[in-house]
Amino acid sequence: MFILDETSPLVNSMRVNAANIYWNNLYTSACTLGSPFPGATYRNIGYPNLDSLIYWEGNLLASIFGVNPAILIINDWQSPNAFAYWGVTDPRFYGTIYLGIRLLYDELFSMDKGVLAVVGIMAHEFAHILQWKYQSQLIGKYRELHADFLAGYYLGVKNYILYRDLCAFASSLFTKGDYNFWNPDHHGTPQQRVAAMNMGYGLGKSGSEINKAYLKGDEIIRGF
Repeated sequence: MFILDETSPLVNSMRVNAANIYWNNLYTSACTLGSPFPGATYRNIGYPNLDSLIYWEGNLLASIFGVNPAILIINDWQSPNAFAYWGVTDPRFYGTIYLGIRLLYDELFSMDKGVLAVVGIMAHEFAHILQWKYQSQLIGKYRELHADFLAGYYLGVKNYILYRDLCAFASSLFTKGDYNFWNPDHHGTPQQRVAAMNMGYGLGKSGSEINKAYLKGDEIIRGF
């Protein structure tokens, strides 16, 4: 069970400090960090429904993925994003996930995305924590596509999520794909990201355990 950082809600203090602006300009599409986020972090957002979603979904993700990262909220108004950091920012947890307030709002209130897109993004970041736990050798787009695969797996494990429901997360992934093949931060094409998620979803529906899904995803993604 994770406990959010004990600071004030973000929406009650919509300030943007210099560290946040610098960080967002530097990491406009990065998904993993080599050091802790340098700006202010928050315990919650101040929007009860979204705070509740993050809390309960985070606990379920922790139980299924077998990792226990801290989840912190950051001010990302300049550039919507979410990050995973493998280092310890709190001795009670393994790794840290940073969720941007603007990213969460953009996904939640989008006509073609919504709650499932937020859940998928959280699962993607939890997958990065799991990759560090298992010392994944994947790099670049393969590491990102593997995280997409495991996010899909998580949605498949949730039995009430039907295939037709995946459109919300598929739309989110598709818009975040890119064709910057020579960019070290390339996350995979829109088509690849959706395909990886769909394959993971199918494996989740089959009842595969997380450790087997992790290895199967690694094998599949290497072929992309």
